[in-house]
Amino acid sequence: MSGLWSRCCSTNFVRFAMSDQPVRQHWVPRVYLRGFCSDPKDRKQIYVRDLASGTNFLSSIDRVAVKKHFYTLNRMSDSPSYAVENYLASIESEVAPVLTAVCESQELPIDHSALVVLSRFLATLFIRSRQGLQVVHGHREEVREAFVKGGAGQPPDYAAALLALDDEAMRELFARSVVVVGARISERLLGMNWRLLRATDAYFLTSENPMFAYHPTGERWGLETPGAHILCPISPILLLHLSTEPVIPGEGTFDMSHMGVKGLNGLILLNAEQFLFSDRPFDDVADLLDDRDVGVGRAFGPTGRRE
Repeated sequence: MSGLWSRCCSTNFVRFAMSDQPVRQHWVPRVYLRGFCSDPKDRKQIYVRDLASGTNFLSSIDRVAVKKHFYTLNRMSDSPSYAVENYLASIESEVAPVLTAVCESQELPIDHSALVVLSRFLATLFIRSRQGLQVVHGHREEVREAFVKGGAGQPPDYAAALLALDDEAMRELFARSVVVVGARISERLLGMNWRLLRATDAYFLTSENPMFAYHPTGERWGLETPGAHILCPISPILLLHLSTEPVIPGEGTFDMSHMGVKGLNGLILLNAEQFLFSDRPFDDVADLLDDRDVGVGRAFGPTGRRE
């Protein structure tokens, strides 16, 4: 932990510093949202469901999941750094042709270098959201509970330093962790089994937490715990599924039944924070939205049939 803490606190992000100033920063990148646009040729408009207000609307992808200075370092100073945002932009530029190729072929990349690019992108997608920021804040509160309220004695140096951070410093820690922790998650994703799940007579939603993990147990578990599933829809037709469980050789794309897609959309919905995104209005998933609105727990799980 202390080594990771040191890397996250390091200011060695000069490599990604550029002369432009990308102040508006998307926590769900547009290169991803384009796969869910209402017009696949125009790729600019997307349907949005605001779970807080219960309203649906059509919006430009430039205007959703975006916040000023979300990843900016030293934003209060005379020389703010956009190194993290530029790092993310470089990954997005690399992954754009890979995402396009996967969606067009409906097959996983054969080339290992393409999988490396895709895993790097997915790793950042997993932690770069507002929920990721909340996780970082939550870790500080867990440390506070253990060492301040719990009477666990004098905290180690890394914990004491963490507790000394204010909310702005925590936001910067989160921004750095997108780079540092993202690199570690990417390595683990590469070692997992990958497959594509394909909707044949339904469609996938996505949310502002597009990549998420699921495990059928309520006990503590991690990404590599046997039985864990990592899910990420990449288009209305395709969803990436990663796990430690073996995949039949040569069978990388699996067709999903209507109920299987509904189950996965239920998980997507339950892992959403406030916004859902789709290439069409949400009329076909009204029952799922009603369940989410009244706080129904996980009712569905990943199920499908092999192609």
